[in-house]
Amino acid sequence: MCFMPIKKVATRDRGAVSATGVPTWTLGDRLDKALRTSGVEVLGMARILAEPPAVVEGWLDDDGHPSHPQMVMWASACGVPLAWLAAGADADNGPRGGLPVEWVA
Repeated sequence: MCFMPIKKVATRDRGAVSATGVPTWTLGDRLDKALRTSGVEVLGMARILAEPPAVVEGWLDDDGHPSHPQMVMWASACGVPLAWLAAGADADNGPRGGLPVEWVA
């Protein structure tokens, strides 16, 4: 019997699905989708947040997470609702580049 080595699956766009069949995304997935939709690059976001690009890349891979003030800046820079970015809430208002941020208390 021959076994194939197990490859580490990248976090981004892994397409996880909940028990109800609804796609689910991690915070890193939502951060990445917000960047892609808005056209903001990792280096640009790193400059906005005053973080090294490697730290931002880590967040995209779910290795840590930005602080709340950084999440607010990320949502604003990408034009996505903070509630969606932070928690996946209000999925109908997901990443749509250029729309105003819906500020959430």
